[in-house]
Amino acid sequence: MDFCVKCGKKQLFQDHLCRSCYNHVHPVKEIKKKRVKKSVPGEMHQGYFEAVIQLRNVEQNVVDSVFLEADNYGVYVSKVNWLKHGVDLFVSDRKFARNTGKILQRRFGGLMRTSARIFTRDRYSGKEVYRVTVLFKQFPYSKGEQFNFKGDVYTVLNVTTVVYVEDKDHVKKRLRFDDLELDRIF
Repeated sequence: MDFCVKCGKKQLFQDHLCRSCYNHVHPVKEIKKKRVKKSVPGEMHQGYFEAVIQLRNVEQNVVDSVFLEADNYGVYVSKVNWLKHGVDLFVSDRKFARNTGKILQRRFGGLMRTSARIFTRDRYSGKEVYRVTVLFKQFPYSKGEQFNFKGDVYTVLNVTTVVYVEDKDHVKKRLRFDDLELDRIF
């Protein structure tokens, strides 16, 4: 057969039909593509947060430095909760919160603790999304000040991730924040 069985044209396309008859019998279905919306940091709602930075017993310059760091890195602080002995900052970036805790510990000296909990599962990647809490407690004594610890008087030499002290016999020691917290020094 060298003609269309439906209309009789001599130009065959497929299945013994011309192009127009074939398209009429087999219509092309339009495939609707689903638009996948990726999560973009700029499109977060107003109360969105990924981490909480808890600052306890800190000076005002510590709080100011955290706000400056957030502005420099473009991190959105969605909520600020002022408490009797500190402040809670709800921020939009987990990495920023962890790095800020480390920076505060090195710069101002104090105890830093990090904890994480599962918040949800990302619908596109299937990965678990965590919310992080970073606690920073500033050590109440600065360089040159004295305090009592387990019956001895110590003079503070330096405060970073640990406290470097000197006792009355000029013996230098290194004290951990966990031990000082258990003895209610801060």
